[in-house]
Amino acid sequence: AKNICGPAMLMLGPWSWVYHHWIIEDLSRLWALDYFPELQQYPIVVPADLSNFQRESLSAFGIDENRLLCFDGSNWLFERMYFPTFLAPGGHSGQQMSWIRNKLFSAWGIRQKKSGTRRVYVSRADADTRRLINEKEVIKSLESYNFEVVVPGELTLKEQIEIFNETSI
Repeated sequence: AKNICGPAMLMLGPWSWVYHHWIIEDLSRLWALDYFPELQQYPIVVPADLSNFQRESLSAFGIDENRLLCFDGSNWLFERMYFPTFLAPGGHSGQQMSWIRNKLFSAWGIRQKKSGTRRVYVSRADADTRRLINEKEVIKSLESYNFEVVVPGELTLKEQIEIFNETSI
């Protein structure tokens, strides 16, 4: 087992590689850093194979890469582990979701709009699963209603936030 001397904070779960789980379940754990400043000095345990959107989100939250302990799945023994929990059953606290949105918007200087004007169709064209088999027909039908096609996986996290902030439907 690898020994980790000193305290660390856990920020990963069994589904951390999935976009939704990372944003909602993993990033939301960072709220503890605002409420418990003493945790600011400890390393954060994250998945070893962080994707671009994960690195981008950590950077937006002010987490420097040299603070990350990249967990490779082997056995680690921690002197002390902090494991921030969710503020609501099921992990979807409105308070934490607002906190995530505010952190990301302020990190990139994005002003939240009350309503947008863009009409967006979210395509999963780059996904391996849960794709529409008749997507070409759906897109053709939506063109007459002035929808634009967006493939979120081809955009940075910041670009995604900017687009969806400007979207009405």
